[in-house]
Amino acid sequence: MDTSGPAPLRVVAALIEEGGRYMVCRRPASSSSWPGAWEFPGGKVEEDEDDRAAVARELDEELGIEVSVGELFHEVLGHRDGHRALDFRVYRCQILSGVPRTLGVDEIRWVAADGLAKMDFPSADRPAVQALLALSPRSRDGAAADPGRITP
Repeated sequence: MDTSGPAPLRVVAALIEEGGRYMVCRRPASSSSWPGAWEFPGGKVEEDEDDRAAVARELDEELGIEVSVGELFHEVLGHRDGHRALDFRVYRCQILSGVPRTLGVDEIRWVAADGLAKMDFPSADRPAVQALLALSPRSRDGAAADPGRITP
Protein backbone atom coordinates (compact mmCIF):
# COMPACT_ATOMS: atom_id res chain seq x y z
CA MET A 1 0.00 0.00 0.00
CA ASP A 2 1.33 3.46 -0.96
CA THR A 3 1.22 5.81 2.05
CA SER A 4 3.19 8.64 0.49
CA GLY A 5 0.05 10.53 -0.50
CA PRO A 6 -0.32 12.93 -3.41
CA ALA A 7 2.61 15.00 -4.63
CA PRO A 8 2.84 18.42 -3.01
CA LEU A 9 1.08 21.26 -4.78
CA ARG A 10 3.70 23.42 -6.52
CA VAL A 11 3.28 27.15 -5.86
CA VAL A 12 5.55 29.99 -6.98
CA ALA A 13 5.75 33.67 -6.17
CA ALA A 14 7.65 36.77 -7.24
CA LEU A 15 9.84 38.93 -5.05
CA ILE A 16 9.76 42.31 -6.80
CA GLU A 17 11.78 45.09 -5.19
CA GLU A 18 11.64 48.72 -6.23
CA GLY A 19 13.30 51.53 -4.30
CA GLY A 20 13.70 49.45 -1.13
CA ARG A 21 10.06 48.31 -1.13
CA TYR A 22 8.55 44.97 -2.06
CA MET A 23 5.34 44.32 -3.97
CA VAL A 24 2.66 42.43 -2.07
CA CYS A 25 -0.92 41.72 -3.07
CA ARG A 26 -4.06 41.09 -1.06
CA ARG A 27 -5.99 37.97 -1.94
CA PRO A 28 -9.64 38.39 -2.86
CA ALA A 29 -12.15 37.80 -0.06
CA SER A 30 -13.60 35.03 -2.25
CA SER A 31 -10.29 33.10 -2.28
CA SER A 32 -10.63 29.45 -1.25
CA SER A 33 -7.61 29.70 1.05
CA TRP A 34 -6.32 32.59 3.14
CA PRO A 35 -9.00 35.08 1.91
CA GLY A 36 -7.93 38.70 2.41
CA ALA A 37 -4.36 37.76 3.34
CA TRP A 38 -1.33 39.51 1.84
CA GLU A 39 1.06 37.53 -0.34
CA PHE A 40 3.90 37.80 -2.77
CA PRO A 41 2.22 37.67 -6.20
CA GLY A 42 2.16 34.29 -7.91
CA GLY A 43 0.18 31.08 -7.92
CA LYS A 44 0.01 27.41 -8.77
CA VAL A 45 2.35 25.77 -11.25
CA GLU A 46 0.39 23.98 -13.96
CA GLU A 47 1.15 20.44 -15.08
CA ASP A 48 4.15 20.32 -17.45
CA GLU A 49 5.05 23.95 -16.60
CA ASP A 50 8.34 24.97 -15.01
CA ASP A 51 8.51 27.35 -12.06
CA ARG A 52 9.82 30.37 -13.95
CA ALA A 53 7.20 30.09 -16.69
CA ALA A 54 4.51 29.82 -13.99
CA VAL A 55 5.72 32.99 -12.24
CA ALA A 56 5.66 34.93 -15.53
CA ARG A 57 2.20 33.59 -16.47
CA GLU A 58 0.70 34.31 -13.04
CA LEU A 59 1.97 37.89 -12.95
CA ASP A 60 0.60 38.52 -16.43
CA GLU A 61 -2.80 37.08 -15.44
CA GLU A 62 -3.08 38.67 -11.97
CA LEU A 63 -1.30 42.00 -12.49
CA GLY A 64 -0.99 42.58 -16.24
CA ILE A 65 2.80 42.86 -16.14
CA GLU A 66 5.66 41.16 -17.96
CA VAL A 67 8.55 40.16 -15.71
CA SER A 68 12.05 38.81 -15.97
CA VAL A 69 12.30 35.87 -13.57
CA GLY A 70 15.67 35.66 -11.85
CA GLU A 71 17.27 33.60 -9.13
CA LEU A 72 15.50 31.58 -6.48
CA PHE A 73 15.23 33.70 -3.31
CA HIS A 74 13.57 31.27 -0.91
CA GLU A 75 11.84 27.90 -0.87
CA VAL A 76 9.74 25.92 1.56
CA LEU A 77 9.33 22.26 0.61
CA GLY A 78 6.58 20.00 1.95
CA HIS A 79 4.84 22.84 3.81
CA ARG A 80 1.53 21.76 5.37
CA ASP A 81 -1.32 24.19 4.68
CA GLY A 82 -4.47 22.68 6.07
CA HIS A 83 -4.96 19.23 4.56
CA ARG A 84 -2.47 19.62 1.73
CA ALA A 85 1.27 19.78 1.31
CA LEU A 86 2.90 22.33 -0.93
CA ASP A 87 6.29 23.23 -2.29
CA PHE A 88 6.56 27.03 -2.30
CA ARG A 89 9.33 28.85 -4.18
CA VAL A 90 9.92 32.60 -4.36
CA TYR A 91 11.94 34.01 -7.27
CA ARG A 92 13.48 37.46 -7.59
CA CYS A 93 11.80 39.25 -10.50
CA GLN A 94 11.99 42.57 -12.31
CA ILE A 95 9.15 44.27 -14.16
CA LEU A 96 9.94 44.53 -17.87
CA SER A 97 6.72 46.15 -19.02
CA GLY A 98 3.32 47.18 -17.79
CA VAL A 99 2.03 48.86 -14.66
CA PRO A 100 0.67 46.49 -11.99
CA ARG A 101 -3.13 46.41 -11.95
CA THR A 102 -5.58 44.57 -9.72
CA LEU A 103 -6.76 42.01 -12.30
CA GLY A 104 -6.74 38.97 -9.98
CA VAL A 105 -6.02 40.54 -6.60
CA ASP A 106 -7.89 43.02 -4.40
CA GLU A 107 -5.02 45.41 -3.68
CA ILE A 108 -1.36 45.98 -4.45
CA ARG A 109 1.10 47.64 -2.08
CA TRP A 110 4.82 48.42 -2.08
CA VAL A 111 6.10 47.84 1.44
CA ALA A 112 9.51 48.11 3.13
CA ALA A 113 10.78 44.80 4.55
CA ASP A 114 10.08 45.81 8.15
CA GLY A 115 6.49 46.71 7.25
CA LEU A 116 5.89 43.19 5.94
CA ALA A 117 6.26 41.79 9.48
CA LYS A 118 3.04 43.57 10.51
CA MET A 119 0.95 42.13 7.66
CA ASP A 120 -1.14 38.94 7.60
CA PHE A 121 0.57 36.45 5.23
CA PRO A 122 -0.32 32.83 4.49
CA SER A 123 1.86 30.42 6.44
CA ALA A 124 3.93 29.41 3.39
CA ASP A 125 4.91 33.05 2.71
CA ARG A 126 6.04 33.78 6.26
CA PRO A 127 9.51 32.17 6.01
CA ALA A 128 10.24 34.34 2.94
CA VAL A 129 9.17 37.43 4.91
CA GLN A 130 11.51 36.38 7.72
CA ALA A 131 14.35 35.88 5.22
CA LEU A 132 13.78 39.43 3.92
CA LEU A 133 13.75 40.81 7.46
CA ALA A 134 17.06 39.10 8.17
CA LEU A 135 18.59 40.86 5.14
CA SER A 136 17.08 44.27 5.86
CA PRO A 137 19.30 46.79 7.67
CA ARG A 138 16.20 48.87 8.55
CA SER A 139 14.64 45.99 10.43
CA ARG A 140 17.84 45.40 12.40
CA ASP A 141 18.31 49.03 13.46
CA GLY A 142 14.77 49.47 14.80
CA ALA A 143 13.49 51.90 12.14
CA ALA A 144 9.76 52.47 12.04
CA ALA A 145 7.67 50.25 9.77
CA ASP A 146 6.58 51.72 6.48
CA PRO A 147 2.83 51.32 5.84
CA GLY A 148 3.41 50.98 2.09
CA ARG A 149 2.52 52.74 -1.10
CA ILE A 150 -0.71 51.63 -2.74
CA THR A 151 -0.81 50.97 -6.46
CA PRO A 152 -4.17 51.82 -8.05
